[in-house]
Amino acid sequence: MRRHIFRITSIAAVVALASCSKSGDRAAGTSVSTTDRPGQLAFSLSGVTYTFTLPEGYAIVSGRDAEVAEAVASLDPRNMTHFTIIPSGETGREGGFTRWAGLKTPRASLGRRIPTRRQWIEDTKRIVTRRDVAERFEDAKRLAEKTYQDVFGDDAKIGTHIEMVDADEYAGYMVGTVSIEVAGQKEVRAVAGGMTVVRGNAFNYYKYGPYGDPSDLAVLLKEVRSEIRRFVADNPD
Repeated sequence: MRRHIFRITSIAAVVALASCSKSGDRAAGTSVSTTDRPGQLAFSLSGVTYTFTLPEGYAIVSGRDAEVAEAVASLDPRNMTHFTIIPSGETGREGGFTRWAGLKTPRASLGRRIPTRRQWIEDTKRIVTRRDVAERFEDAKRLAEKTYQDVFGDDAKIGTHIEMVDADEYAGYMVGTVSIEVAGQKEVRAVAGGMTVVRGNAFNYYKYGPYGDPSDLAVLLKEVRSEIRRFVADNPD
């Protein structure tokens, strides 16, 4: 299991970086089910029912893939993980998938007043170029590194380069890379994320894949924009 967790360990590293507020009490996870509509998931949060349309070619994790995803999600106490999805062609590899996506909610936001999406976006636009954003990522990086050292030993190293890059009427967006090195094994992943508010709850949607050059970030960001937009459209206020 340890070797499988390492393969996708950057999931928890990135979400720890994206959630910089203090962790609240651990809330119960959400239960996800399929709907009558093919390729659509349903879950509830704070008494609100949501649907999420799977990207083409993706499926929710199951079996050993789900065990590995849940083990990694448990390393991220700051966020509630609603689901993890992977390409259909990579299922059944015992956690050896190379691309994945996940929807999360910061636990610190639960039970608190959340701004409207419009207010959220306006606030996000104001902080995209602020210096303290990078400082917060650095602080969260140290917390994430400590978590991984607790699991993998003192030789675990995390390298990150994450930037807030844009905001539109649907979400604020970030892109970057995360590298994890454990016992001489190193992997670099590309990530793009969208942070938004839908029907009174905060959501962070992240998508990951192999990193070769900046074009990989552009592809992920384009997909995240499309999938966030669809999530907002499927769950009108």
